[in-house]
Parts: sequence; structure tokens; C-alpha cells
Amino acid sequence: MGVRDATPPTSLYAHLYPDQASWDTHLQEDHSFFLARQARQTSLWRAEIGARDRAVQARDEEARRREEMLKRIEDSPNVFDMDVLMGLISQELVLQGVFDWPC
Repeated sequence: MGVRDATPPTSLYAHLYPDQASWDTHLQEDHSFFLARQARQTSLWRAEIGARDRAVQARDEEARRREEMLKRIEDSPNVFDMDVLMGLISQELVLQGVFDWPC
């Protein structure tokens, strides 16, 4: 019989959890901790995804507004008159909230 056969393997958990009830309690606590960590990570993930979706939506809305402004300027009968063109641009900027004084 060798040394390995004569000595039982050392256990990492036997001194921490001497019986089945204490081991089961540990498993329940560990599972509860896992569920709490997963809930926190899920909420953080949802917040990050929501922020990304809002940023994409804001970017798309800004592009849509810019396209509408260019279409209105192009559809204007006096598109080549610089005074009228500057008036249209300044009106659009006021409507978008860039300037707060009336044109």
C-alpha cells in the first residue's frame, strides 16, 4: 500500500461545512448571492442598452430634421436669393432651439 492509499485526500470544505445541513445552507446562500449579482448585472445591461438606443434615436431624429430643413430650403422658390436663404436657415435654427430670438 502506497502513501496515497494510506492517507485520505484532504478536503478543502470539510472543516467549513462538517455536515450536509451546513453544506446545503451554503449552497442556498451562494445561489441567493448569484441571483442578486445577476439581477444587478441585468439592470446595468438594460440601462446601457437603453442609453445606446436613446442615443441612436436622437442621432436619427437629428438627421431627419436636417433632411427636412434641406428639403424646405431646396423647395423654396427663392433658393438662390441669399437674403431669403439666410432667413430660412435662421428660421430653422430658431425652430431647432439653436437661437432663441425671433427672425
